[in-house]
Amino acid sequence: MAENLFLTGVDEHGSKVEKSAIAAGKTPQEFCDEMSAKFRSAWESLDVSFDYFIRTTEERHSRVTQEIFRRARDKGDIYKNKYVGLYCEGCEDFVRERDLDDNGNCKIHKAPPKRLEEDNYFFKLTKYKPLIKEWIEKNPTAVQPESRRKEVLNQLDDPELGDFSVSRARSSLTWEFLLPMSQSR
Repeated sequence: MAENLFLTGVDEHGSKVEKSAIAAGKTPQEFCDEMSAKFRSAWESLDVSFDYFIRTTEERHSRVTQEIFRRARDKGDIYKNKYVGLYCEGCEDFVRERDLDDNGNCKIHKAPPKRLEEDNYFFKLTKYKPLIKEWIEKNPTAVQPESRRKEVLNQLDDPELGDFSVSRARSSLTWEFLLPMSQSR
């Protein structure tokens, strides 16, 4: 029987965190420390147990993330390119036109996304799609239930599923997580 780990935590970087900290009259780190404690307390009061509570501002998270990024970069799996797309500030994510409502708004935030063009670092998913598909087909119980396995396999066949952005190359944020390639600004 496979061992399961339950990981939970908080994403403490980004423009919404920075804006919320300023509005609260705190530094981003002070704000994150306060919010992290509240989330952790909420899980405990709900009697939700977890194996690890991860904070993106923790040294261990920074160290491991930078090492994974460095290894992928050194293998040639990370490259810099322009990202052009629709960006929803509420989601803090790029969205596709097919994911918008009939009025061109984000379905969650009911606001139009901004068209953005920026330098990003991308991971070469397209290099690995055939290998991932082959592995899933050879290991049919690896993704369950079966409906999700078929969904993943279908997504791997989707030509729209290409390389994806793993980090902005430049940012105007003062509160962000810096990766090895983006530290010299």
